[in-house]
Amino acid sequence: MIDEPNILTSKKTFRQFFTYALIGVLTNVLGYAIYLILTYLWGAPKLTMTALYFVGAEHVKGVVA
Repeated sequence: MIDEPNILTSKKTFRQFFTYALIGVLTNVLGYAIYLILTYLWGAPKLTMTALYFVGAEHVKGVVA
């Protein structure tokens, strides 16, 4: 016999996981696209990664605070 609350919990958990995964993939695709554009324009991969690191750190700092 199937217990209804478990089915709803499973659907909610799946939806939360799917949303988390989708946001993670989109964030990484966007970050990589920005990296490719900046590397193309500047031609300096290390400088580009340094700049993106600080932008990401400031974003997380703003979200957490």
